[in-house]
Amino acid sequence: GGAWFGPNTLAMLLDLFREFGTKDNAEGGGSGIKMVVGNTEVGIEQKFKHARYPLLVRPSERIRTLFDVFVTEGHLVVGACATLARLQDVCADLAASQPDDDAINTNQDSADVANRLADIQISRRRRRRTCEPIRDMLRWFASTQIRNAACLGGNLATASPISDMNPLICALGATIVLASRPA
Repeated sequence: GGAWFGPNTLAMLLDLFREFGTKDNAEGGGSGIKMVVGNTEVGIEQKFKHARYPLLVRPSERIRTLFDVFVTEGHLVVGACATLARLQDVCADLAASQPDDDAINTNQDSADVANRLADIQISRRRRRRTCEPIRDMLRWFASTQIRNAACLGGNLATASPISDMNPLICALGATIVLASRPA
């Protein structure tokens, strides 16, 4: 075991990593502080690799940027701590959804309506091109119990050679957004 932290804000989480995130605080090959979300990899590291983490952090779900999965204009945004099951559900919903016909004002100029319809078609194709492969991959990824606990950030951070998601998000042209606090 070790000391557990449960920060409620992104700033608190980043401060913990800035203060304790060095190898100087580590025992048995672990880093100074380890973030635990699903515990699907950390548990293996501790049990079989005998890694010891004197400081463990489990961010609060109040830090919505880490746990949310949502769509912005042209992008699927996945928080690092969002479970793979949540990502699978959102992608299944988005892949199946149809554009909202009410979003088109038919009283507009016909060129405006045509442009809006073209934008909807592009958006729909982009959404399907992104969400369908993720949904399909996650259907076969591990077990339901693992998908309910594991998160995409952990899958990326461990860089497991058997990871199915890492090559997929690379092929989809994903962008990873990192955060840090100045010293």
